[in-house]
Amino acid sequence: MKKTIILPIAAAMIASLSVISCGLLPDVEFNTGYKEMPFTVEAPQAVGVHNLVDKVMASDIEDEIDEHGGRRTELKEVRIDDVVLEVTTPGLSLAVYDWVKVYVSADGAAEKLVATATNLGSVTVVTLGVVEADVMDMLDKDEYDIRIEAQLGQELVQDMDMLLKVDYKVVVGS
Repeated sequence: MKKTIILPIAAAMIASLSVISCGLLPDVEFNTGYKEMPFTVEAPQAVGVHNLVDKVMASDIEDEIDEHGGRRTELKEVRIDDVVLEVTTPGLSLAVYDWVKVYVSADGAAEKLVATATNLGSVTVVTLGVVEADVMDMLDKDEYDIRIEAQLGQELVQDMDMLLKVDYKVVVGS
């Protein structure tokens, strides 16, 4: 009787060890939650195309991976899942802009257009359309750069506080 119980348990243990040693564990997939980047667009600015912000961000991807039980060396994918732009100055809206574009770059990686929005209207919050989601070659670095370009359709006469929020999807596997 003891042999019949021990054999199946031993077989299960051996099978699980072979799955681990062969790297057949499932990928760990998670969203980072919104990474927020506040900035101020200073007035006055004339009608035309302007860089609203060009800011270096520290990548915390390694901390995120550690929190979810993975290792940076096993990083498979980093994709933009969602991009939101918000005007935080009371009484102002995105109506002064005809369009907005968000770019990401990093040392050794070419700049990519990652999100855009047009026809903004008098809203204070807009979800941008993701154009290029794959940013692994940038967020795998210690730092990356976010640049926001916009077409002002009317003169900006008052400083505008804004907030860019980006949610990333990360996949780590063996």
